[in-house]
Amino acid sequence: MATHVPCPKCKEYTLHRSRSRNKVEIIFKKILPARIYRCHHCQWRGWISNNKLQGKNSYLVSFLFYMGVILAALLAASGLWSLIK
Repeated sequence: MATHVPCPKCKEYTLHRSRSRNKVEIIFKKILPARIYRCHHCQWRGWISNNKLQGKNSYLVSFLFYMGVILAALLAASGLWSLIK
């Protein structure tokens, strides 16, 4: 099922939900207000915020999403990443 949001790479409206590939993506999916999508047209794969999909512009949700990404990067840099895997 395609979404009403265009692909960030090719701008086609052919995005569909993609499955989580590893434990990190599963954890992110549970704590972040975003989901993984793939484009049928160009094969781009990445995270898209639920608010963008719903047409909302919530700064709080966007802030929390990016804070989660930063937290994951800090965990990876500090060596705690191996404990999650």
